[in-house]
Amino acid sequence: MFNLLGTLYAYNLNSPKAGVLYLKQAVDYNPNEIGYEISLIDAYRMLQMYDKALCETNKILAVDPNNKYGLYMQGAINFKIKNWQDPINSWDRLKRVDMILFGLIEEDYNQAKNPSAT
Repeated sequence: MFNLLGTLYAYNLNSPKAGVLYLKQAVDYNPNEIGYEISLIDAYRMLQMYDKALCETNKILAVDPNNKYGLYMQGAINFKIKNWQDPINSWDRLKRVDMILFGLIEEDYNQAKNPSAT
């Protein structure tokens, strides 16, 4: 229920701040549900709360270092803040875990490897 409300607020009602409140509760009640954690991370990203988003991402990767969603999000957040080496590291690992998901971000990966080219 909390995840549904959080997702509704964050994405459909364009209110990620309200969404975070519900998504945090969803994660607290269902700590093993990775989808809730990913939604919370994305809501933090929408609010430009990158430190909190990375902290939550690190929780996922502490449990499963090869979690493709965790690796993707870790790279995407670091890419957004132009911390170029971190997305490369995350996405290099992602490439070994899931080539299809990596294929979707390969252009950003190449940009992170050569940021002066853009």
